[in-house]
Amino acid sequence: MERSVREFLKEIGAESLKDRGVLTRHRRYNYLLQGVGVKPLVGLMREKGVSKLVSHDGKWFLAADGAFRNPKSTEKKGAVDHLTRLGNVFLGQNAYINPYFQWSEEDPATRYISSNLQPFARITINREEMGGQPCVRNMPIAAATIVEMIAEGQSFDEVLHSYPCLEAEDIKEALGYAAKKVSQVNTYIFRLDIEQEEDGRWSADIPVLTGCAVWGYTKQETLDCLRDVAQDFVEVIEEWEELLPEEALQESRSLSEQVVTVTL
Repeated sequence: MERSVREFLKEIGAESLKDRGVLTRHRRYNYLLQGVGVKPLVGLMREKGVSKLVSHDGKWFLAADGAFRNPKSTEKKGAVDHLTRLGNVFLGQNAYINPYFQWSEEDPATRYISSNLQPFARITINREEMGGQPCVRNMPIAAATIVEMIAEGQSFDEVLHSYPCLEAEDIKEALGYAAKKVSQVNTYIFRLDIEQEEDGRWSADIPVLTGCAVWGYTKQETLDCLRDVAQDFVEVIEEWEELLPEEALQESRSLSEQVVTVTL
């Protein structure tokens, strides 16, 4: 039986998952799926008769036999027993597959751009709908779908015939939004916190990116992993048209602590 990973975890409950070692309580991000929770989760799947857990978009999965796929990790697919790092099963995925991961709307890194900063008023983004994809006026029509139809040679009239609820201005904004995303190149510099745990492992996070936290067996491995995860986080934040705080970036540049640089 195949199940949605979010729905499966919701049914079990956060505290029960923590007690079974699937979730780890985190001081800032509520509950996290980390490498230590992979095998307990596989065991729970077998106990409940679930053959595979999948993300809403189908790009991530974990099977009861230990097979997995995670396009955001360095080891993108394979078997749990042969992984260099178990954390690669969940790397960069907490925001999508973990219903107990805490997104803080007060965090400056996750504030939506206000309407006066949003040049594409018809393009809307809702994390709970269509997997967080940019859509047209809160309808279940992804902006990317419109762009793809035009790229395939369809005319405005043909697109409007396929989607009678759309207007010509919707198509123009979808194309403009796509052009902006392609042409935009930004560099971000973030201050990071890194420390060695009692068990000898290293943990690191970027305070202004809620949920951007990793661990590793060496300091360098942890820093390399954090850089990869930060790249994924910034891509998602930009895709959702959220504001990365300029004041935080300026503060990062003035500090002597270690920083992570991300260029998109």
